[in-house]
Amino acid sequence: MGTVQGHAVADVIHLVAELVENATVFSAPHTQVLLRTEAVAPASPSRSRTGAWACRPPTG
Repeated sequence: MGTVQGHAVADVIHLVAELVENATVFSAPHTQVLLRTEAVAPASPSRSRTGAWACRPPTG
């Protein structure tokens, strides 16, 4: 299990909240949004992936 340094906790939580918000706002109403994490080596670049090819503004 990975750890987050105390001084970075608020920023990490904010980042995750933004990603989840974007995933739910820009997905179709009945789309499942999956959040998955994995441990990586220290100082490794982060990456993100979505199941959508493009984000579109919500309709309706």
